Amino acid sequence: MSKGLTAENLLRVFPSALASSKNLYALASAIADELETLFSENRLLAIYANISSLPEELLDILAKDYKVDWYLPDTSLEAKREQIAAQFMVHRHLGTKSAIVFALSAICPGSDVQEWFEYGGDPYYFKIVCDVTEQTTPISQSDLVRVARAVKPTRAVLEDQNVIYRSRNVIAVSVNGGYVFFNPRLCGTYPKQAMQGEDENGFISLESVGSSTEYSVRMCGTPLGSIV
Repeated sequence: MSKGLTAENLLRVFPSALASSKNLYALASAIADELETLFSENRLLAIYANISSLPEELLDILAKDYKVDWYLPDTSLEAKREQIAAQFMVHRHLGTKSAIVFALSAICPGSDVQEWFEYGGDPYYFKIVCDVTEQTTPISQSDLVRVARAVKPTRAVLEDQNVIYRSRNVIAVSVNGGYVFFNPRLCGTYPKQAMQGEDENGFISLESVGSSTEYSVRMCGTPLGSIV
């Protein structure tokens, strides 16, 4: 007899008086199956919560139990944990572009996929964009291709084994500046000075002091006395 919360064990405690009814027994069987599934999922959640502390040997076993067909057993411990953690989302989107992105990002975070209409290729072709900025383990191009093929849509075709490698860098730019207040003298006004600006409670106030003189420019070819 199996142990634990299983459909078989639940039906063993089903009252015999009710079990004689085919309809009631069928209903009880359906409920028992659902309860067994829920119990199994709860155990899965408990494993997920402790992935960061699971030993490497157990991760390899879980990869087989959870049918992680794209699993890379020769990678680092961190990469194995990321692959097991990502398997739920990969299985949920299996056969889509998202599945490829989730599977690749478990090893090389930030990786992406370019579909044929994004780069002008033939229909249903795609390219892998592998981001190596924060990759969790060294990985060969053949392994990247194997991961993508294991989860891609059936009709999708990798463009000539095309893998684009990308590395993200952050460039910080800072600008330093300063200012100097000065008061230039107006011609012929020494020692009086013209104020150009001042600092008033943290604000820069600018003003100019000056005067203008109207004059006329002699037109070419006119005598001196014609100036107005």
